[in-house]
Amino acid sequence: MPSISRRGVLAGLTAAATTGLAGCLGDDGAFPDGDWPMPGRTPQNASALPETTLPNAVTEAWAAPVGSYWQSAPVVYDGDVAVATGSELATFDADSGDERMTRPLDAEVCANPAYDAATETLVVPTYDHGTDGDGGSVSAHDAASGEERWSLDAGDARPYSVRIADGVAYVRTSTACLAVATGDGAVRWRRDDFEPVAYEQYNAGEDLSASVAPTVAGDTVYVTDANRVRALAREDGRERWRLSAPFVLSAPAFDDDRLYVSEYAGDTAAFDADGEEVWRAPVSGVAAPSAGPETVYAVDGEIVALDAETGEERWRWDLRASTVDATPVATADGVLAVGNRSAALRDRRRFGGSGSRVRWSLPDQVSYFVSPAVGAGHLFVLDPFRSRLVAYESA
Repeated sequence: MPSISRRGVLAGLTAAATTGLAGCLGDDGAFPDGDWPMPGRTPQNASALPETTLPNAVTEAWAAPVGSYWQSAPVVYDGDVAVATGSELATFDADSGDERMTRPLDAEVCANPAYDAATETLVVPTYDHGTDGDGGSVSAHDAASGEERWSLDAGDARPYSVRIADGVAYVRTSTACLAVATGDGAVRWRRDDFEPVAYEQYNAGEDLSASVAPTVAGDTVYVTDANRVRALAREDGRERWRLSAPFVLSAPAFDDDRLYVSEYAGDTAAFDADGEEVWRAPVSGVAAPSAGPETVYAVDGEIVALDAETGEERWRWDLRASTVDATPVATADGVLAVGNRSAALRDRRRFGGSGSRVRWSLPDQVSYFVSPAVGAGHLFVLDPFRSRLVAYESA
């Protein structure tokens, strides 16, 4: 079993390799200047900044109007932040909030987009509720101009979220999993034996499946299916193994040879890379868990900190929301969580000391259906009541 120090070192090396962040930040913290090119930050979907400490305080840097209907989280790349809302793709300068471009889409955005640095492409899932029947598609757009480069017809299937690794977009739809080259849209492989992630007995429809994306780690793609998670070979999509995950509604998170899965109306559990259970905790979660250096954070109406090695509960904090679909962001000394109240929470057990669990709170009502993003020196969240994208900076 890996030691705590080994887990922390590996997490730091992963962060440095994938985003080019500088070394460990001081106790006063700052939001890092790196990218957040997809929800979960990396293809492993850990939603973690293991070299970043929480700022002592934040202030609003800017806010920009966005469409009034969206299900997608912001992504950050090359000093820009992109948001897909309604039937529109928009990008903004991350420092000033000045609009870079706005591009109409052929259908309504239905899940989270992702950015590929190798081809400077944004991949966006859309779904058309047309009079001639529903139709899904995944399209790729030039990240600077928004011009469409290619589009892939998903038929009647609803596309879920996208993760990108090494020039390949891994896409989960309601009936399939695909590997698609981001450069030209060529399908590398496709499996059509998946079921919709929706559970009528819990009134959990596919509108909650916008955070269901393949998780890519090493030579394996971990994909949420109805009541299970399946491990596929990254090269050709053949199935290696599957594990039971009742009523799972989100993507798994991978960190340090561990796969973390949160079940809706069930548990949060850790598995090794071969699908063998390591621990199980009686904490349900609608959103994907986040995996910090030593702590896994599961979230539903509360955020619960679990020891990454044992699954033991460390602490919990009430988000004052019945259901939270947004994955929190784990840091070196705590976590950023959104709900009916949103805050930076310190993991006091790790770093000692006393005082409030809350380092600071956000003054605005933040969407708890889409995950926050951290990059380009800012924290980005969506304000649903005023239809705006908000950027915060450390104060």
